[in-house]
Amino acid sequence: MIPRGGPPPGLEYTGLSRREGRTAAAAGAFARDQILPVADALDRRLAAHHDHFPWDLVRAGARQGWLSACVPRIFGGGGVGIAEMALAMEELCAVDAGVANVFGAHALGMLPLMLAGDLDLCARVLGDVCRAEREARPLLCAFAITEPGGGSDVEEAEGLALGDVRSYAVRVAGGYRLHGRKVFISNGNVAGYVAVFAALDRHDPRASWTGFVVREGSPGFHCARTERKLGQRACPAAELGFEDVFVPEALRLGAEGSGGDLSRRVLAVSRGPVGAIAVGIARGAVEAVLEHLRATGIDAANPWVEPAVARMIVALRVARAAYLEAARHCDAGLLPGRAALELVGLAARGATTPGPTRPCSARPQRWPRATPPWSPRPWPSTSSRRARARRAPGRSAPSATPSSRRSTKVPTRSTCARSATRAGAAVLRADQLDVLVTPGREHETWPPAAADSNTLSPMPAKTAPKRKAVARKPAKAATAPKVPTSVKAAKAAKARMTLAEAMRELEKAGSAQTRKTYARHGAAEPMFGVSFATLKALTKRIDVDHELALALWDTGNFDARNLAVKIVDPARLTAADLDRWAREASPSRMCGGYVGMLAAEGPHGAKKAVKWLGSKDSRERSAGWSLLGQLAQRDETTPDAFFEERLAEIERTIHAAPSSDREGMNMAVILIGLRSARLRKAALDAARRIGKVEVDHGDTACKTPDAAEYIAKTWAHSTSKGFESPAAQERTRERPRRRC
Repeated sequence: MIPRGGPPPGLEYTGLSRREGRTAAAAGAFARDQILPVADALDRRLAAHHDHFPWDLVRAGARQGWLSACVPRIFGGGGVGIAEMALAMEELCAVDAGVANVFGAHALGMLPLMLAGDLDLCARVLGDVCRAEREARPLLCAFAITEPGGGSDVEEAEGLALGDVRSYAVRVAGGYRLHGRKVFISNGNVAGYVAVFAALDRHDPRASWTGFVVREGSPGFHCARTERKLGQRACPAAELGFEDVFVPEALRLGAEGSGGDLSRRVLAVSRGPVGAIAVGIARGAVEAVLEHLRATGIDAANPWVEPAVARMIVALRVARAAYLEAARHCDAGLLPGRAALELVGLAARGATTPGPTRPCSARPQRWPRATPPWSPRPWPSTSSRRARARRAPGRSAPSATPSSRRSTKVPTRSTCARSATRAGAAVLRADQLDVLVTPGREHETWPPAAADSNTLSPMPAKTAPKRKAVARKPAKAATAPKVPTSVKAAKAAKARMTLAEAMRELEKAGSAQTRKTYARHGAAEPMFGVSFATLKALTKRIDVDHELALALWDTGNFDARNLAVKIVDPARLTAADLDRWAREASPSRMCGGYVGMLAAEGPHGAKKAVKWLGSKDSRERSAGWSLLGQLAQRDETTPDAFFEERLAEIERTIHAAPSSDREGMNMAVILIGLRSARLRKAALDAARRIGKVEVDHGDTACKTPDAAEYIAKTWAHSTSKGFESPAAQERTRERPRRRC
């Protein structure tokens, strides 16, 4: 095992920005601490079992934010640039290129969404990726373009015209039907979302090439096989089949026929990180050579050895400079698109008056080159930054071109869009702004980072003095002393809520009326009577605190336990903890139902469902029915046959079961029916045969929903929103135990 601790002498990084250096250091530490200790054993295991996948390393990377690193911040990601990702790939590939490519292929799968510029689709898919990462259930993406008969020819327009393209999509009501196969797809068999490209016209694939996003578990979508690889085994290569797969129109990438241009841009942007992969592998080989020289005692200054090692190091430095230059140029070209995406998201959040976006007729402005806060690019130089800092805040920065010393005041399209939002427009879409990376607009960049946000909107000449006065505020704020990171960490640690503080908050928020309401629903003392709105506010304040959750549960207080199930970490709950919580939970559907939801998020969900549903304890059975419903909604790995067996069991026993069980059984029928089209039919048939379900709700206004009617209405609502099923829509939302 080679103890790598960063680039060896002669291969140190030079000329990196502060952000690039931090990203490279973090990636190197992750590779050294997490991947290197298991790399050899993992490769041996994959050689024997090629279908194994290193989920433990993926989860470790997710905890450090590597799955959402390149996602724009507006969707909850890290917002890092292409150059930073390329440096991270070099560090990871120097240790294990297979594991590195798991993360690289995942980023490649998300890139078409960001370049297509559909804000709603980005919010749905990228937001889901970020939420899954925060909830410790990694969700990977894949990029599917390679055809069985066309290979990589489909990457170019000429190849599309001449190659054997067999993947095609047919337009139907509400979307498309996708057919065909894709081969050698990295992460294909483990991805939750796949960006796939197909032709709408099989006779003219070049003009009709279109991209789509396909969700794992979609009917007709399957993995035909995974390849047995000779190297980089940790990153699987799969053959994917699409047999009449329905794709809603909302999951189309860009306009019809734009797939050729989109796929070329995706591959062009990815060339820098691909070069970094080669450099990382070569660097690992050089490190192995240097380690061998140290271990064998060979003098590195040997006249035969020294020139060979020097040539390798020179070649690596040249290759690194090449991929960094390419990646930084991509970052410069992507800045308008990134800025537009962030701007559109913020505008859509802040606008309140409905109305169409005002069209923009202003020609694009060529802003001077600058480095926005999220860009890793080290230009302009330090001297030019100091020169800008010495200028008055209200003055425009001079253009980098000698021919035009003063920047023009013609607004960009993004500027006009923001102005329109301030005037009252509510909905802005990235495709309306058209400022992503498009031919002819590669040199258009975002305004300088030092400019005030108010200068982004075109303003009449008479308001210029006011704008000037506002522009001085950031300069004044910039002089404030920066709080050291250690002080921030100390304040954050001090702000952590203790058990005593949490109980005081609950007691203060309790009310006699709410306590009576909970008692009517079966809750038992002790309790304070805290409303769920207050619990939700406390959940946001605390976020996740596993130790506090365990302590709250052990108090036995009803409200404390309701808060505990909201802030606990499901991944850290043991099977014994879940059994104990299920037995101790209140018989009401509130606390007991939440325990079932909690089990569905952890690694013990399927086993606990079988155990609890067969238990003689009514509280465990209540948690089991809740767990079964959540598995139907959230767990895409459990086969439909498992839920069909449960439907048959419910149909046989529901009318003879206790009242508390009948309520959970009826809701389980509903949630199973919302999982897929196949189970919808089975659940509707079972609900009609079961008929009306009688449940004793006591002295409450609760009613038992009609399962068949509920299923039909929910399906109609979800499909009208562009989702393939209600379960697919539910998976895009926050977990019910946290949001309710």
